[in-house]
Amino acid sequence: MKIRIVNPLLLYNRGGAEINDLNLGREFRGLGHEASHITCVDPRRPPERLPTDTPVERVSMTYYYRRLEQLGLLASKVVRNIFFARAVGRIMRQQRQALESADLVLLTGKPRMTRLKAAVPGLLVHSVRGRTAPRNYPALQRADGLIFWGGSERDHPESFLSTVRHIVLFPAVETQTFFPAPAKPELRAELQGGLGPDVPVVVFVGRLDNVNRVDRIIDAAKAVRDQGHAFRLVIVGDGNRRQALEAQAREALGDAVSFMGLCGRERVADVLRASDVFVMFPEWNNHPIALMEAVATGIYAIAPRTGRIPDIMGPKPFGEIVPVNETEAFIQALASVLAQKAYAQRPRNGASTRRLSSWQDNAEHIVAFAERTREAMRAGV
Repeated sequence: MKIRIVNPLLLYNRGGAEINDLNLGREFRGLGHEASHITCVDPRRPPERLPTDTPVERVSMTYYYRRLEQLGLLASKVVRNIFFARAVGRIMRQQRQALESADLVLLTGKPRMTRLKAAVPGLLVHSVRGRTAPRNYPALQRADGLIFWGGSERDHPESFLSTVRHIVLFPAVETQTFFPAPAKPELRAELQGGLGPDVPVVVFVGRLDNVNRVDRIIDAAKAVRDQGHAFRLVIVGDGNRRQALEAQAREALGDAVSFMGLCGRERVADVLRASDVFVMFPEWNNHPIALMEAVATGIYAIAPRTGRIPDIMGPKPFGEIVPVNETEAFIQALASVLAQKAYAQRPRNGASTRRLSSWQDNAEHIVAFAERTREAMRAGV
């Protein structure tokens, strides 16, 4: 089967959707399929290689990703929508042959990107990773099928689900990379930043954008340090808010914070194992892969009760689930775990996460879904 994985942001972003698509590309090829990625690239930037052996077809298109931090939330959404709308036309013009030759196009992006169906004689399957506004249901219905990731079908009414062919999949964890193990001493010392061998490390991993609200984590970290708790905050990831967040963190935390930028998967796993507490505090997140990876390494985690986070952390979490948007509860949870050193009781085998067993399983399910969908369409069902 010829499979084209279309995600315009692979070279601009490295969030859960991008991790999903990169893993699926590898697994499709491992199953013997002819898979490749189609993504957008800024022609003004130096060539960048994605961390994958799967072929990558590039569409030339400027995206002012870094400048989004200078805009308000509403304005940045407008810019993103314009980008995805323009990306459809660019992809259709520059990659029409790849689209027309595909048996399956697996699409990640805004619902309006299903307009690509006009250039796809084969199947177009769109990934849904959260709640969708009803005004976008007609766009999703243009696709031949939908994949609801992380249980996001629960955020949609049955009256809509009954009108679309779909499957439900859960992101997997690379268990060969993310597992409990002793910390590397040199990395542990690096994360502590010279503050001393007994200083705990609090870590965030993810996109530095308006969704993950790392600004609130920095404010909470300052409040906890002002209470007299010594620790160092380590922030792993990149995004359009990084410059503003670095300025905020320098003023609030001084030397007690470090930004590591984008890291490879092995490096992220090592950082999680060398840290004591994983934190995240978004207003909403459906199925954060970073939290799944943290739980798999056995680190103590503090996260809000939103999306599928309670499912990921399990009925007896090694960590604490706090109310959404209640900053004082988040501050209290972080202060408490540091004071009591609850993070020291790290489980040996990591906690279980709600997921399919592997990315290979997910790839196999997608191929089987595509084959069922194709047969149903041929039969007029």
